[in-house]
Amino acid sequence: LGQPVDAPESPVPDDPSIIALKGLLVAMGKRDSAALWAAMPAEYQADANAVAKLAGQRLNPAMHAALVNVLRHLKTLFADQKEFLKSVLEQQDDVPAEVLHKFPLLVDAILASPLADAEWLADPELGKLFEGQLLQHLIEGAAPFEAGDQLEILSPDLMEATVRQLDGNATAASLQVTLGEREETWAMQKVDGKWVPAELAKAWPEWLAAAREALKAPAEGGVDVQEQVIIMLGALEGILKSLNAAQTEDEFNERFMGLLELLPEEVPGDEFEPAPNPLPPLPPLPPEGN
Repeated sequence: LGQPVDAPESPVPDDPSIIALKGLLVAMGKRDSAALWAAMPAEYQADANAVAKLAGQRLNPAMHAALVNVLRHLKTLFADQKEFLKSVLEQQDDVPAEVLHKFPLLVDAILASPLADAEWLADPELGKLFEGQLLQHLIEGAAPFEAGDQLEILSPDLMEATVRQLDGNATAASLQVTLGEREETWAMQKVDGKWVPAELAKAWPEWLAAAREALKAPAEGGVDVQEQVIIMLGALEGILKSLNAAQTEDEFNERFMGLLELLPEEVPGDEFEPAPNPLPPLPPLPPEGN
């Protein structure tokens, strides 16, 4: 009695690099595109907006209009011909069952996003694009076709990861990420006042160069991929119109076979080298049930 009681120690606040990586993992787990955009340094945001503007300038307005028309016809198809479509898709071995649920959400998300707005594309600001749930629908729409663990980089399990600092200073840090029984070391680097994965900082100039190269106008006399795509989209729109006009299942099935014949085995433009992945590998997910 009468002895002073030690006050409980205040928890030591996390290092800013830890806070940044935790926030990044949570945003990735939630597929929160707005948070991912906000986590980028202003310099990177400006670079990305410049590339988006270049893409908008390079985009053929006729191709954009044709693509939006195709998406609108797809929206009608999913709404009005759902039973016919379900029946014919069940006969396709390489079409996952989730497609009929996931794809309409993806189409709706694209049509509701700035991507469908020709005026926005003329002078895009990517922050507006990332405000909605487009990223989430893109991932979920692609998920049925992905094999293995290709999409685990955006797994909700990432929100459960713990992070601790191994080493660091004012501009660089080495962090240990633990997810279940797996561990991974991430290097973080401070860029323009924001902590980002060092692999992202390293790959960013390469990504910019690759994106700008891919967006170059074709050489004089060269093939313009967009002109090829416009022709393909025009034919696709015609088939979608005929599918939406089908009155019987037999009519629908016959016209659907025409759609399959139209789809190319290779997408025009596959000759471009993809931009390097700017993110480091994530810790593998723990086995189910752990």
